[in-house]
Amino acid sequence: MIKKEYTVLGMMCANCSMAVEKAVIKAGVSNATVSLLDKKLYVEYDQNIVNEKDIMTAVKKLGYKIYRSTDNETNLESEAKSLLRRFFISLSLLLPLMYFAMGDMIGLPEPPALYNHIIQCILATCLIAVNYTFFVKGFLAVIHGSPNMETLISLGSGSAYIYSLTVFIVGLVTQTSHTHLFFDAVGMVFTLVTLGKYFEELSKKKTTDEVNKLYKLLPDTVTIYVDGTEKTVPSKDVKEGDIICLKTGDYATCDGEIVYGECFLNTSAINGESLPVEVKEGQPVSSGTFVSNGYIRYKAQKVGENTFFAKIIEAVKKAGASKAPIQRLADKISAIFVPIVTAISIIAFVVWLIVSGDTYTAFKYAISVLVVSCPCSLGLATPVAVMVAMGKGAKNGVLFKDARALQNLNKTDYFLFDKTATLTTGEINVTESVFFTDKEKVLPIVYALEETSNHPLAKCLTEYAKDYKGNIKPENAKYVFGKGITAEIDGGKYFLGSKKLIPESVDVSKVEDKAGLTQIVLADDSKALAVFYLADTVKEQSAGVIKELSKLNKNAVMVTGDGKDVALKIANQLRITLVNYEVLPEDKAEIVKEYKQKGRTAMIGDGINDSVALKEADVGIAIGNGSDIAIESADCVLIDGKIERLISSLTLSKITMRIIKQNLFWAFFYNLLLIPIACGVFAFLGLTLSPALCSVCMCISSLFVVFNALRINLYKLSKE
Repeated sequence: MIKKEYTVLGMMCANCSMAVEKAVIKAGVSNATVSLLDKKLYVEYDQNIVNEKDIMTAVKKLGYKIYRSTDNETNLESEAKSLLRRFFISLSLLLPLMYFAMGDMIGLPEPPALYNHIIQCILATCLIAVNYTFFVKGFLAVIHGSPNMETLISLGSGSAYIYSLTVFIVGLVTQTSHTHLFFDAVGMVFTLVTLGKYFEELSKKKTTDEVNKLYKLLPDTVTIYVDGTEKTVPSKDVKEGDIICLKTGDYATCDGEIVYGECFLNTSAINGESLPVEVKEGQPVSSGTFVSNGYIRYKAQKVGENTFFAKIIEAVKKAGASKAPIQRLADKISAIFVPIVTAISIIAFVVWLIVSGDTYTAFKYAISVLVVSCPCSLGLATPVAVMVAMGKGAKNGVLFKDARALQNLNKTDYFLFDKTATLTTGEINVTESVFFTDKEKVLPIVYALEETSNHPLAKCLTEYAKDYKGNIKPENAKYVFGKGITAEIDGGKYFLGSKKLIPESVDVSKVEDKAGLTQIVLADDSKALAVFYLADTVKEQSAGVIKELSKLNKNAVMVTGDGKDVALKIANQLRITLVNYEVLPEDKAEIVKEYKQKGRTAMIGDGINDSVALKEADVGIAIGNGSDIAIESADCVLIDGKIERLISSLTLSKITMRIIKQNLFWAFFYNLLLIPIACGVFAFLGLTLSPALCSVCMCISSLFVVFNALRINLYKLSKE
């Protein structure tokens, strides 16, 4: 299967995007998604069934322009500029048209009625010629079974023009004058709708600005280190294995590992963290970060589209094109919206023709219904909010991969946590120590015995005793598998390990066992000298996260493969009451299924053993510094691995769903309120809308949902 991305220009509402999706799927594409906001078409297809030419032809038949996204974007016509240019041309024709249509109302001099109407007809015809695209797209949309906003506009303005032209011609033939013409309404509708669409394009652009800013962070050139000298090369030419030099202010363009130097690295573009972190040789560097102070060289390990930064941007873009479950209702209504509105318009015409007996009045109400109706606000209600939320999340260390996860997280009842490296640091540390003799005598021995060992526990003991490093040289050191290490120092024998290592003749009665802690005993050939208790320590913010979930009436569950004592010790520290211990990796998904029967679930993990459970949960959340498989399996990624980002993701989900519901309410309320008014239902109260005023209302409705969605950027996602 081939995956490709295209740029499609000319789409104005949700019906447009649905028409494009339907057309390319009919052409043979297996999967298609359109992002109305950034004008992208994402397709997946089998080249043995359909080719690129078929896809582009299917879109062009709908009246839209389509380009490969790899083409130079600067050569593409800017839709906003095109709309602005069309508006000014329309305005230059509308102003004289309004003069000749309404000048006599305020006492302005006008030519005789016949010449006046001829001029109005010519100006209105020119306006239709300038805005012919409404008719082309509206007509093609009907042919392909997907009537859209252009269909309503072209029906309304076209009907007004044909009615006025007919009345005008009849007047010429019969030598009579008819003052009730709609030429001015035709011009007003086109001009105001075009202006409204221009402002809508500008406001929609704001929703994608945060994502577009990420692209601009990375420089076009980088400095690489070759044969002892530095040279500048284009960023696109960097290959895996190249040594890249970064000085103060330089951005990293690829992922890698530091091989020389140290610096303070600013990671704000990746996780929103403003405080730089200190890094040195051996530590990783991620693309999108920059050196705030210092100098380093690092070896490129992932370049181009394989970098973490590139994947974040791509994921945000595709997530913005995905559809939340709540949008299905809006899509279903949008699909039947235009036919229903057209039917209402016809009914309004017939009723008013019977009631008033005046063709002009009947036409006025019919046209008003077509113009005031706004499928755009209905179609934009969800996607604009989702796109803004994706950008906001990416900027704050939370990456949602699709809109479904963004919606579902807000409704989640059970949050299932893996323990190691999720709630805990994943690193064993000495948490307690008891000395039965002088500490200054014991710790140098511990350091000497563990210094040459490669056992996982040796590192934490040498780290603990490093300040007491001496010149002790153990002799005849021997590692006993599963027990510990023995050695001779100055003629005496020492044992460092579990109680199983210590001979029965050695007195270890003072050594106390502690549940949930790994025990390491140091003894000589007669008595215990010290005991060290080791454990995986809880992350600093884990307790706060569990507490916040409790405040939100969410249930925290621990799912771990550790034994009962270790699991319950950590659970008690964090006040988690639902604990599943001694769970095999393959059984984690079954635990998720059990909780899914009680409510919606989210699984939070970092390891390969969590990947199946992440897929099984309603929302899979991966810790960003975990395995690639876990991240690929997840619906949401906490980019920098900070567990507190979970609360940020939950807050973002809650805010976004509130905004979406507000937008959908407005879209329904607007149409339910204004369509009856446009029909003339309240005419007996003097409450009516002219076609011109209807076009203003329609534009305001679309702009409202966009600007309301932009409010997401004003919210703070987490507490300090």
